Amino acid sequence: MYSRPRRRRRLRRVRTVLLALLAVGALVLTGTVTWRLAGPYPSGSWASLDDTDRTMFRQLSEQFERAQRDPTGMWTEDYHYEEQPFVLLRTSGPWKLDWSYAYLVNMSDRTDVSGMRRVELPGMPLLDDVRVSKRFAFSEPWLHVKSQFGNIEVDGNRVLAFKFHPGMFGDDVPTDEDFRHFGAHEHFHVAVQGIEPGDPGYWDYDDGGRLEVPASSEHRRLLRAEMAALTAATATDDPAAVRRAATDAARLRLARYERWPGLRRQDGIETVEGTAVYFEEAVNDDAATADAPTLLDVFDEYADVMVDRDLYYSSGLAVGWALDVLSPGWRAELSERAPTDHPTLFDLLTDALGGRPAIPGAAECDELVARYT
Repeated sequence: MYSRPRRRRRLRRVRTVLLALLAVGALVLTGTVTWRLAGPYPSGSWASLDDTDRTMFRQLSEQFERAQRDPTGMWTEDYHYEEQPFVLLRTSGPWKLDWSYAYLVNMSDRTDVSGMRRVELPGMPLLDDVRVSKRFAFSEPWLHVKSQFGNIEVDGNRVLAFKFHPGMFGDDVPTDEDFRHFGAHEHFHVAVQGIEPGDPGYWDYDDGGRLEVPASSEHRRLLRAEMAALTAATATDDPAAVRRAATDAARLRLARYERWPGLRRQDGIETVEGTAVYFEEAVNDDAATADAPTLLDVFDEYADVMVDRDLYYSSGLAVGWALDVLSPGWRAELSERAPTDHPTLFDLLTDALGGRPAIPGAAECDELVARYT
């Protein structure tokens, strides 16, 4: 006979929770509107830009100049990074839901920019098409979530909308969080690989799911030796030495795949993410950094704690560097074939080696591991 009062109490609790959620939502909305209305808004002159915006444009200008000088060194002659559209959203910090204003770069021939302020960037001739707007993309729901970027349709064009903030600039910012690397990486995904089935040239390799990596010591032993062999393959420009080390790496990988077939998804992850890392390294001229950690360093430092996919960003980069020596036309070949017959980086590597090498037995695996211990 007490069911009705208990139900009323439950309803009161539900109402209380809903009111609390509405209050929080109202606060978030109020903060968003306040930031949008009262936040900074450059007049379009260089003097009106703060240090963060100036640094961002300097870095982007340096990348554009490097890409214009040597497009085939960045990726291929058909991909001109300096001509690509960007939407750059200025936020006050990481993972913010909203931005104060949007910079549109190389967008005037892709959408209506009338009414937007033109931004003058002296000494940056490749940044001569920059506008700033308070309203642009405000209605895009996916740009008001807790993320650093989104991919939006602008008059039929797929464009990267990337949020930048003061914490992306400085000497101590990790490379996967700083503007130069993070922005270039995500832009490559959008402009070269496509984001969704149906996008022109979509690379249908990797569904973003979890790769089940065996926890066994045997798998770790073989994987570490493979990473050591790939490291050796990227430590020299001598084609014979690269070929020997790359062959050893390929054989160790095939041995792992034979024992754990589900690991073959590694090839797709490497192809999508490794090429994006390859581009971000090239456009920032990072390959010339002598003290950069090797692939084996990455494995030894992070293998026990990294997300299962993360290692293959770096191993894909290493395969790309090996292919630079063994098959210099690999980038153009991959760009042409990726949307249709989907060759992986590993396919291109084994093709450059003359075909897939023999899968080693247990004794041969021991020899290969000992060679790279």
